[in-house]
Amino acid sequence: MEKGEIAKENTTKQSPLVLKETSDIMQIGIDIGGSLSKLSVVVPSNEVEPIAYLRNLHKFEEISIYDYKIFIAKFQTPLEKSNVVSTTTIFPLLHEITSKFSIKRVQATGGGAQKFKELADKEFNLEFKINDELISLVNGYSFLNTLSPFYEVQNDRDIHSVPASDLEYPHLAVNIGSGVSIVKVTGTDAKEINRMGGTMMGGGTLTGLGLLLTGLDNYDDLVELASKGDHKIVDLTVKDIYGSEKESDAVAASFGKIPDFINSHSVDTLKKEDIALGLLCMICCHITQLANFLAEKNKVNEILFLGSFTKRNSFAVLCLNMCMKYWNKNRKVRFNHYEGYLGAVGTLVEKRKNE
Repeated sequence: MEKGEIAKENTTKQSPLVLKETSDIMQIGIDIGGSLSKLSVVVPSNEVEPIAYLRNLHKFEEISIYDYKIFIAKFQTPLEKSNVVSTTTIFPLLHEITSKFSIKRVQATGGGAQKFKELADKEFNLEFKINDELISLVNGYSFLNTLSPFYEVQNDRDIHSVPASDLEYPHLAVNIGSGVSIVKVTGTDAKEINRMGGTMMGGGTLTGLGLLLTGLDNYDDLVELASKGDHKIVDLTVKDIYGSEKESDAVAASFGKIPDFINSHSVDTLKKEDIALGLLCMICCHITQLANFLAEKNKVNEILFLGSFTKRNSFAVLCLNMCMKYWNKNRKVRFNHYEGYLGAVGTLVEKRKNE
C-alpha cells in the first residue's frame, strides 16, 4: 500500500459485528448531530437496480465491504423542526429513498434522532429506531476496521495507514462533533463501552466563534484559512512572558496578545487567518489535554480521534496530532478515514450471536 493510501475494499476478513437486518433490499442508518446529519445506506452488492439508483441520486461516497455496498453522505442538521424539509438537510433525500423502496424503519442515533422522531413518523411515515450514540460509534469503526481505515500522522504531516490488527484494547475514542465525548472501549459489548468525560468545546465552538471573529461560518473555509495563519500573532507564549529566546513557544494564554495588539495597531490589520489558527489551536489543545489526562487516568495508550471535526486531509487533523504529541509523544494517536460517518454505519450492525 502506498503512503497515505486508505484501503476501501475487503470481502474476506471477519468482523465481530454483522448487519442487524439482511432480508431487506437496503438498510438505512442516520446520525443526526447538532450541526451535521450523516446518512448511511447499505445495499447487498448483487442488487443492481438500487445501487444504480443511489449512484445517480446523490453524490454519495461508496464503500465496498463483505457482500455489501455502503453509501454515505452528510447534510446540515435543521435547528428547528419547521426547517426539517429544507433542501440542505437530510430529510428530502431520506424521504425520496424510503418512498422509492417502501422502507418504513430507519436506524437512528444522535440527539436529533429523538428530537425529530415524532416528526419523521407524522411527516414521512417513518419509524426512527433509536440507538445509543456511543455504542453506534464504536460499532461503526469496529465493523469497518477490516478495511484498515485508521491512519496516523508522522513527521507532523505524513499520513500512514495502519493495519486493522493495530487497534488495541483498551483504547479511548474521542468523538468530536459540535461538542466532544470521550469513551473508554475495552471491547464491542455495550458494557465495555463507557463514557469517561467530554467538553462543550468542539466543532460547534469553531464554527460559532469563527463566524463572530472572521465572518466565515463554514468548517472547511475556517480550517483552510487557519492553515495559512500564525497563531503567535494572537496567542501569548511562554517566551513572550519571560522575554528570553531560550524559553518555549508553548501557548501560555490563547488570544493573550490581542489587547496589546489593538493598543498599538489598527484592529483592521489583524489578519483573519491568524485569528482562525488561534481559535483552532485553542480548541485542539483543550480537547487533547483532556484526552491525554483521561488516557493517563485509565492507563490507556491508544487514542482514536473521530467525528466530523477530524475530516480527512484537513489541517484540523494535523493540529490535533501536534497538540496531542505536545502532551505525550509516546502515546498512539489514530484518526479514521470515515470520521463522522461511523455512528450512522454503527446503527446498522450488532455483535454476532455466537460471539
